Amino acid sequence: MDSSPGQRWLEIDARIAAAALANNRQPDEITTIVVTKFHP
Repeated sequence: MDSSPGQRWLEIDARIAAAALANNRQPDEITTIVVTKFHP
């Protein structure tokens, strides 16, 4: 991947905002919960 995690996050956040607006919702109504899994 050529982009950093921060750049990817900004792209994802923009997609979420666009989807919210397309469905007559405000982006600030959306709460993003990040889930990670660690497998040793």
